[in-house]
Amino acid sequence: MRKLKRVVIKEELVELTGDSVKSLILSQFLYWTDIMNNLDEKKKRDIEAFEKIGETYEANKLRKELRNGWFFKSAAELDDEIMISKRSTIDRKLKELIELPFIETRTPDEMAKTNREKANRSTWYRIDLKILHKELKKIGYPLEGYSLPEDEESLSDSIAQNEQSEKTLINSIAQNEQCTAHFEQSTAQNEQSYNVLLQNITTNTLVSKYVGANAQSIFELYKKDFKPTTHAKNSIELFCETYSPDLVAEAIQRAVMNEADKPIAFIKKVLFNWHEAGCSTVEQVLDHEKKFKEERKRKLAEKRKKQSSNKKIVRKEMVPEWHGKNNEENKADAKAHENMSDEEFEIEKRKLQEELKALNAELKNKGKEQPV
Repeated sequence: MRKLKRVVIKEELVELTGDSVKSLILSQFLYWTDIMNNLDEKKKRDIEAFEKIGETYEANKLRKELRNGWFFKSAAELDDEIMISKRSTIDRKLKELIELPFIETRTPDEMAKTNREKANRSTWYRIDLKILHKELKKIGYPLEGYSLPEDEESLSDSIAQNEQSEKTLINSIAQNEQCTAHFEQSTAQNEQSYNVLLQNITTNTLVSKYVGANAQSIFELYKKDFKPTTHAKNSIELFCETYSPDLVAEAIQRAVMNEADKPIAFIKKVLFNWHEAGCSTVEQVLDHEKKFKEERKRKLAEKRKKQSSNKKIVRKEMVPEWHGKNNEENKADAKAHENMSDEEFEIEKRKLQEELKALNAELKNKGKEQPV
């Protein structure tokens, strides 16, 4: 079972772009802009929380992940999302659309220069909501779902503030990277105490940065390390409907750590095993795994102890002294026979036969003498 797709043609976007296909692409761009902004807001809250407890390293790491409205999208993905046009048409309409003043683009290499996430295949896009609002206002339409400055002066000030904020953020990232090595050295030492701290914090945002996230944000996490296919996207949506998003995010991280060849099958199996073990949160999973390791160590110790106590005792029989003497005499006789010549052997044989006949005759005579 999977969620059905929906696309909406908005009149104001058709009027602005002059084309229904371009309006659908722009509508999807606005949709992904909302997702990126929501993720940034979530990360900013996490950054603030980490800084309050003195975890500067974790705060800096999250600060590098801020998108500031940027997202990457391929023509193939847009074709799959809007469903009403051919791939070639999407390519052509997309080239026309990015010529509009409110759409910014960057290559993956350009994005890498600002220490943000790299996209290894697609162009990055960002919608300037202020300019879009201004263009819609010219043709008599509002920007649906947004509250923006109405006057030109406020609009310009807002744009300038956003640009300055982004530059400040980039400079801050560059400065913070100088102390990253120091934090990495101390991370291993603080890891144990940090985990204890997280368990004692009741705020979900400090337990997992994916708590409360939707299926799409979890799929964004999946796309960082694995190929984003339609099957993968539908599976992630189903997992998020069945399990909590933070549990799905943890399963994705396990697939990355194990370099799973079939990540979706791996994630499905991991989630099923956790469910069978009665784990519905990441904390329960970690506690279950800890107990499992302790139990395995205990059983292994018991097995080794049992094996050491069950060693076979070899019983040594007492042998009488004459047994050894007879063996020596038999060996001596056998050795003497081996050294005999054929003639000596025949003489010895006849001698034994004569002794045997004499013994038999003696026994018969004794039998006759016995009274009836």
